Amino acid sequence: MVKINIKGLGSGVGGVGAGALATSAHTTLTSTALSVSMIVTEAVVSLYTVVARISKMSELSQSSIRSIVVVACLLPFVLWMPGVLSSIFSWGWIYIGAVNILHIYSSFRAFRILPTGPAMSIYYTYPILSAILAFIVLGRKLTVWSMLGIILAFIGVIMMGQIHTRNSSHSDTESKSQPIINGNGTDTPIISTANLGTSGIQDPGKLDINMEGIVWALIAALTEALIYIYVVSGSSMYNNFFVLMIALYFWPAVFGVGQMATQTEAPILSDSVGFLAGANLLLGVGGMTVQNGLARLMTTGSYLSFSYLGVVFGYIYGLLMGDSVVAEEIIASALILGGSLLGGVGH
Repeated sequence: MVKINIKGLGSGVGGVGAGALATSAHTTLTSTALSVSMIVTEAVVSLYTVVARISKMSELSQSSIRSIVVVACLLPFVLWMPGVLSSIFSWGWIYIGAVNILHIYSSFRAFRILPTGPAMSIYYTYPILSAILAFIVLGRKLTVWSMLGIILAFIGVIMMGQIHTRNSSHSDTESKSQPIINGNGTDTPIISTANLGTSGIQDPGKLDINMEGIVWALIAALTEALIYIYVVSGSSMYNNFFVLMIALYFWPAVFGVGQMATQTEAPILSDSVGFLAGANLLLGVGGMTVQNGLARLMTTGSYLSFSYLGVVFGYIYGLLMGDSVVAEEIIASALILGGSLLGGVGH
């Protein structure tokens, strides 16, 4: 962070004017630095969608490696802190660990099944779900903005589902009349690998994005909201980001060690574990730590607004990987993001 020393600039009107100018410059530089940092961080963390798709390992193995890497990196920093050791075997940590296992798995599953843009759009309904759960569990009020956001996001999700659960013949007819943007820069439809079975032959009864993927993305959003409710209603020790990460990932890591010890992907594991470990070290530990630091420096509204850039980067990465995007998807995503933003601000 850039700091400008305004001492010794003089006294009286001239000194005050110079001090105000320096303070304004400091504020502008700080705001710009935070904005650029947030954009870069979202671009990096959003690469998780790419990792999930290009990895040859199962979603469960990817989840295990992520959890193991996070705990291995952060546990030494928090073991000595009061209450950590006694909390490991508490029902609260076991519960939140189980929720996080489902969250990680459903995220990777959704990112693998769906094109990245729609997957990220649906995942970002979690502020809306958090507001609803806070109303039900914590008794917090739903503002007019929250209720409007819920309606918009719901319409967006329904639109996304309708777009991608049509029969294949209807999809073929519609693709001739709707503007399509493809990752290869042409108007030629692309056969997505998300639609290929183990035989490598496209299933004509499925679309690039299907209801299974939408359900997994919604589960990822719901579990994110459940984690939020647990944290805001839990111990003050979660104010320490590293402690929170250990609470979320300790039991998933224990499960992951057992899963990796008994998994049947040995030929793939030897080629992929290093890549996944490195990716999770950069994206999981590094990226989320930077995100947490930025969240503490920015206002809630600013942080929330910048975080939705993850959806934009999701579409960009999807296009680079060959996903096709129809105009209706953009509209549905805009409704989801607008609703989530309103819900988050209202909440």
